[in-house]
Amino acid sequence: MAGNTPSRSALPAERSIEHFPDQASFREWLAAHHDSSPGIWLKFAKKGSAQTSPSWDEAVEVALCFGWIDGQARKCDDDFSLRGFTPGVGAARGRSGTGRRPSD
Repeated sequence: MAGNTPSRSALPAERSIEHFPDQASFREWLAAHHDSSPGIWLKFAKKGSAQTSPSWDEAVEVALCFGWIDGQARKCDDDFSLRGFTPGVGAARGRSGTGRRPSD
């Protein structure tokens, strides 16, 4: 059923590409947008790049505090890769907006 499989270009266009230089700036963005955004493509600085970004671990830690989850990875450019972050569903979504780790 190849006709029913979305192509890469059919991935959610409503997700903006966002870059945050550190974990704190990603936390600030989530605090303001976690309940209104359909998700984002988060830019991660590649090793050897002069750019900065939170690490994957740091980003996931913050995302979980707001009930968001990480997902698909994509290529971006020479300095960055992308990873999708979206609001969770079910139990994960129930934690949305607490700003604390799920174990807290």
